[in-house]
Amino acid sequence: MEKKRGGSISRREKAIQVSPEQEGLRLDIFLSQYVSSRSQAEKIIKQGGVKNISAGPYESVKPSHKVKAGESYRFVLEDKGQQAALKPYDYDVPILYEDAHILVINKPAGIVMHPGAGHEQDTLVNALFEKVSLSSGVDPLRPGLVHRLDKGVSGLLLLSKTQRAQSFLIEQFKLRKVRRIYRALVLGLVKKPAGQIVSFIGRHPKERKKFYSFDKEVAGAKKALTYYRVLESFQEGIHHIQCRLETGRTHQIRVHLSSKGWPILGDEVYGSCRRQSRALDRIGQEFSFSKLLFPFGEKKRRSENAKPLALDRIGQECTPSRIALYSAFLEFIHPVGQKLLTFSLPWPEDFQPFMKKLGFSTKGPGSSFPPE
Repeated sequence: MEKKRGGSISRREKAIQVSPEQEGLRLDIFLSQYVSSRSQAEKIIKQGGVKNISAGPYESVKPSHKVKAGESYRFVLEDKGQQAALKPYDYDVPILYEDAHILVINKPAGIVMHPGAGHEQDTLVNALFEKVSLSSGVDPLRPGLVHRLDKGVSGLLLLSKTQRAQSFLIEQFKLRKVRRIYRALVLGLVKKPAGQIVSFIGRHPKERKKFYSFDKEVAGAKKALTYYRVLESFQEGIHHIQCRLETGRTHQIRVHLSSKGWPILGDEVYGSCRRQSRALDRIGQEFSFSKLLFPFGEKKRRSENAKPLALDRIGQECTPSRIALYSAFLEFIHPVGQKLLTFSLPWPEDFQPFMKKLGFSTKGPGSSFPPE
């Protein structure tokens, strides 16, 4: 065990063999099925941590190397000693479907996915790992995770219970064969009822905790594609929008919609007070939506010269206090048996009074609206 900066780091080796289904994949894509991300896989390869042990003596390889069925690769992982074992978290997570291989849940809003800075125990993984057997994967703090939802976002989430299922599902996400549909309430003037948003999403050039939509390719940014469709509108100012992800970049929907001038209601990161106040002017001042429009508070609202709002006719009792976005539809091929599974959810209960006040449907995709 090697000591580093006051903490301990243990290195462990893992050997994996290429299956016939995996033949022809780039090495970084192949390896990403067994580590937390493709970027981590690329880093391990470039540091010389991956060897082709089928071609003795051990052969160093590049990220672009195409793997062949039957080949075996050895790679080295570092486990930080300070990463304590998962601790149980008493938190109710609604399970919608479960079998020996996969788990589909309705993730509650307000809970992060896995342990990290500021959240060592109060996470979704901590709430599930003792109740459900999740696949171990490579990162001991992220068992079963094949995709993610932001802390404030609720809805459908898929997890794996076996290593076979995890590898298969990660590959399905990478090949864009998993169909994910989200629904949101946005402010703004949406001129086209349907379309696509294409850009490159990377770290914000000035605010490193945020992401930004670039019109052209820049270092560190990745291409992102979101399809959208307006389902319903309220006075041409609040829109019920459906988004289908073709790619899965961090904060993709929130960044894309905000970049078009349609911030999601209640988004404290990408929905600026000034932008939301301008959209409110287009709706008409007879309506006010409390914290949903202005999550930053009255003082911040005045500081940005937003016009005063009249009496809230919709009623503050109907106003949700979180981001108006949820994972509404999920369709994928089961890792064993290849059966197509489809799941759909209506709008979360805390949004339903508000939706009904606006005259919007609360039903999920596949009911009153087609998923495309």
